[in-house]
Amino acid sequence: MTDFVHLHMHSEYSLLDGMSRPEEIAEIVARNGQSACAISDHGTMAGTLRFQQACQKYNIKAISGVEAYYVPSIESDTDDKSAERFHLILLAKNNDGLEKLFRLQQKSWTNGFYYKPRLDLKAFEGRTEGLVAISPGYNGPVASGFRFHDSEKAEKNALALKALFGDRFYLGLQKQELPFEELVIEGTMGLSKAHGIPLVAAND
Repeated sequence: MTDFVHLHMHSEYSLLDGMSRPEEIAEIVARNGQSACAISDHGTMAGTLRFQQACQKYNIKAISGVEAYYVPSIESDTDDKSAERFHLILLAKNNDGLEKLFRLQQKSWTNGFYYKPRLDLKAFEGRTEGLVAISPGYNGPVASGFRFHDSEKAEKNALALKALFGDRFYLGLQKQELPFEELVIEGTMGLSKAHGIPLVAAND
């Protein structure tokens, strides 16, 4: 699969999730004959420079990103177990996007920190140019709706993000043999068709 590009990749900077060093990721991507790879660690871009340097060594295109902790509204995010908390993959298309991504991460760790570095819809206003957003396959704001049998919430969240990111918002699909995945995949594909939101394969 030399034409496949991983867009949902965790390194050792994703505690309790990723184990690979950025240098190992670049080496494996090159060994597989793939031309590019993203790094999207949980709530941090600490591995960005190491990953870029490693990709240069192997002549791989490095895509800088983060898997952000996203809530629709920080003001309404409480300790209530029913509060909406999601993952949202953000990728930089260019240097302008990378600068915005660093600023958003700074904002999440200062103004938005509460157990996790959070971002909400308001944080993205005027800061989406140069960025790509992907609602990931299971814990994203769209997939979570289908996973817990709330298709209206899935659609509402998808349209809110589409309004922000336009044609740079994608719905992620994953295939990992989990019991609820067919429900999520079917709902996500239907939503994509209904609203013209493109799909992307991005296994966690």
